[in-house]
Amino acid sequence: MATAQERFTNRLVLISAVEATAATVAFILAAMTLAWQLGHHFTTLYQDEIFDQLRFFRADSGFASLLNYLTTAHNEHHIMTSRLVFIADNYFFRGRLWAQVIVTTTLQMLSCYISYYVAARLPGGTHYRPAERALLFMTCLLLFINPNLFYTLLVPFQVVHAIMAFLVILAALLIACASEWRQTVANSAAIVSGLILLAIVATLTLGNAPVILLAALAAAVILQWPLRVAVAIGALAALHTALMLITTKSVGSPAFHPLAMVKFSLLYLGAPFLRFEAWPAPYATWHSSPYLAAAFGAVMPATAIAFAVFRRARPGLGGRLGVFGFMILVVVIITAIAAAHSRAQFGILEGASRKYASFSALGWLGAIAVAFSVVRDLVHRPDRPEMLVLGAALVVLLPLTMRGYLRETRIWHSMIDSNRESALAEFIHINNRGRLEFLYPDEKGLAEFIGDIERNRLGVFSEFPFHLGDDAAAFLAVRDQRTCRGEVQTLAPLPPSDGYNIFTNPPGTQFTVSGWAWMDGDEAPPHTVIIVDKNNHIAGVASTTQTGSRAEDWLGQKLPGDVGWFGFARLTDPNGAKFYALSNDLKTYCALGTVGNWR
Repeated sequence: MATAQERFTNRLVLISAVEATAATVAFILAAMTLAWQLGHHFTTLYQDEIFDQLRFFRADSGFASLLNYLTTAHNEHHIMTSRLVFIADNYFFRGRLWAQVIVTTTLQMLSCYISYYVAARLPGGTHYRPAERALLFMTCLLLFINPNLFYTLLVPFQVVHAIMAFLVILAALLIACASEWRQTVANSAAIVSGLILLAIVATLTLGNAPVILLAALAAAVILQWPLRVAVAIGALAALHTALMLITTKSVGSPAFHPLAMVKFSLLYLGAPFLRFEAWPAPYATWHSSPYLAAAFGAVMPATAIAFAVFRRARPGLGGRLGVFGFMILVVVIITAIAAAHSRAQFGILEGASRKYASFSALGWLGAIAVAFSVVRDLVHRPDRPEMLVLGAALVVLLPLTMRGYLRETRIWHSMIDSNRESALAEFIHINNRGRLEFLYPDEKGLAEFIGDIERNRLGVFSEFPFHLGDDAAAFLAVRDQRTCRGEVQTLAPLPPSDGYNIFTNPPGTQFTVSGWAWMDGDEAPPHTVIIVDKNNHIAGVASTTQTGSRAEDWLGQKLPGDVGWFGFARLTDPNGAKFYALSNDLKTYCALGTVGNWR
């Protein structure tokens, strides 16, 4: 008969196996999300990004003008930090929008690690088992690297949310560490100085910057810090809030209806891993209950209030991790209320917009951290019952993440392909209204933007190793020819009524082109297809952005990704136009022939 020690050991083995399995599933989902993010990114700026880039091009004539651009508000937000990232991308990566992805992903991972580090530190020098540490880290990871957060992970302009989230994590870390300092008054200068520094950077990032000092004030109250420290933080918070209100303006009429604001706030807090609105897809083809989101959202203020009450009654409850989670909760709750005041006029679905998802997900992190820390403090058992909090969180997070991966990758794939095709219209000087309006509705502003990036060889104009009108024979002569399978399906003129007037007097008639190709050796679709006119000049370009159903019929199998290519050409005479597919490394090519040919 097994002894009590043996039974306990066997139980730990079983628990560790379950924890390791859950951590592995979470890791796979996060890794799949990260891999998909790194494999799909925008080719060109669009909408607000173009609007702000125009400000930069207009300001790039002197230091005073550049400083004015960096400090000018964008709606309710001063976004100097993200503008510096855009400038760096133009300088180091030729405007390919890589810096934004690198910065966003790096900051999300750093925020994840800091959250894990605070949670994994146990009092008394004891340590969690490897499976417990893995489960803890992977739960944190899913709250920062998740397909439901693709709006932040993919859209270049959203780098500002990753920056702000990182600042919030640093502020929470500062207050959490200060909560365990024995002489708060003696260290008050360091605490306040750190908060001021973070608040300044936050001011240059997003309009909700005062939340850092406001949340610090709430923490000072529940931690029962000396009155002089709380008053100093409160005065700074009030001053910061007033300055932000004076220096920015709302994009609409502020809402004051309490019920509308409550509904908006609950959806804001509860919906980061759910989806209600269709954008960037044109139609909603899924269903998530707003009542479920409201229920999730209600957990956040309930957790913050309960922790504040019990921490006041029992100083030290939850330790530094509890304070860390409480700070994050207060930040996100205040942000939700401020967003409701500013945006509730647009309806409750605005509260569940994908653009808020990554920041509102911080509220889930805060709630989990508080619950985890309280259970760890109140229930002292060697089998770590606080891990049940992570288990409960993953019961919700894992299904929502799986569902999100299946849904969000399809939605954003279409968005990125549309962005790519619009960039090709820029490159080939195609006055296609639909493609160009997708990028920016102001024809004059878009013309100026495209002229600037073409003149400076930025974005799509820096991507291809050729220019429109180059000698095709010379370009192909330095590359190896190989075999491929493919078909040139269409070469169709665009109707004149479909045009903008952005490109004046461009050569030739504008055409759309399409087909499919599969490169032998690479066992993959081509990177690019070039169109060559009868004079042997490069006259157009296409990219793999279509599903290619005809390819699946021809190859006799379902394919894992797109093999159909689509693009544009400018031809004075479409007769004799030839098509060549270029491999992913652009070092080899395959002749696809002319329209109607298949190989």
